[in-house]
Amino acid sequence: MLDSVYKIGGYIKIHLKDDFNLPLYVSVMLLLTISMVVNYTCCVKTCWHQYLLKNFGEITNIARYFALYASFYYGTAMLQAFFTKDTELFKKTEFWVKSLSILVLLSITSAFFWHRAYAQSFEGRSERYFMFKILTQFRRVAVFIIPLIVLAYVYDRKNRNEIPYYGLSFKNFDPKPYLLLFLICVPFVVWASFQDSFLNTYPRFKFWAVEPAFGLEKWQMSALFEVAYGIEFLAVETVFRGAMVIGLMKVMGRRAILPMTAVYCCYHFGKPVPEAIASIFGAYLLGILAYYSRNILGGLLIHLAVAYTMEITAIMQAYGKHY
Repeated sequence: MLDSVYKIGGYIKIHLKDDFNLPLYVSVMLLLTISMVVNYTCCVKTCWHQYLLKNFGEITNIARYFALYASFYYGTAMLQAFFTKDTELFKKTEFWVKSLSILVLLSITSAFFWHRAYAQSFEGRSERYFMFKILTQFRRVAVFIIPLIVLAYVYDRKNRNEIPYYGLSFKNFDPKPYLLLFLICVPFVVWASFQDSFLNTYPRFKFWAVEPAFGLEKWQMSALFEVAYGIEFLAVETVFRGAMVIGLMKVMGRRAILPMTAVYCCYHFGKPVPEAIASIFGAYLLGILAYYSRNILGGLLIHLAVAYTMEITAIMQAYGKHY
C-alpha cells in the first residue's frame, strides 16, 4: 500500500513541479468557483442545466452545450497560454481538429434525445421508463466509438506502441493506487448518501417507482440497468482521460490536463453540489495519473467502484424508506 502512496505522490510531485503556476491555477479555480456559484445559487437550482433541460429535444441544444464546453475548454487553454506566454499550441492543426471533434461529440451526446421517441413507442409506462433509461446509458458509446477510432487512425496510428489507443491497454496498468484512492472516497460517499440532494439523484434507476416490464422482475431490471450504467463510464473515461489527455498529449503535453478538468466540472452541472466539487479534484488527479501512466483503466476502475458504491448506498437508503 505504501508503494501506491509513493507512486501517486510521485506523479503529483513531478506534475506540479513542471506545471504549477500560481496565477494560472488561481485564475482557473476562480473560473470554476464562479461558474459553480452561478449554477447552484441562481434563481433556479442549476440555472444553465435547467435551461438546457427546458430545451430538451431541440437540436439547437447541441450548439448550447458546445458553447458551454468550448468556453471552459478554450478559456482554460487561453489562460495557460497567457500565463506561460506560449501560444504555439493554437497554431497546431492537430490541436484544433482533435479538440473541436471531441467537444462537438461531447455536445451531441449531452443533447442526445433521439432515443426518447423510440422509448415512447412502447405502450406501458414501465416499459417506456426502462427502455429510456437503458438507451440513455448507451448514447455516448454509440456516438463516440467510430469518430474516436477515425481520429486515432489518422493522427496516432504510428504511435500505438508508445501511446495505446486512448489509454485502453493493460500496459503500465497498476490497480493498487486506484484501490487506495477508492478507499479514501468511501467515507465521503457514505456521508453523501444521507443527503437529500444525493438521494434525489441516486440510484439512477429507481426500481421502486415502476412496475415490472418486459417480463422482468424489478431486481432484474435494476441489474440490467447497472450493467448499462457501467458501460457508460467506459465512454466517459475514454473521452475525458483518454481522448482529452492521452489523445492530445502529443500536441499539448501536460497542458492537456487543466482544460479537461474544466470541462469535466461543467459536465457535472446538475449533479449534487458535493459531487460537482469533487469532480474538479477527481478529474485533475485522474488526468495526472492517466498522463504519466499512459493508461485509463485505473481511472475506469475507480470510477466504476465509486459509482457503484454510490448506487448501493442510495439503494440501501431508498430500501429503508420504501420497504
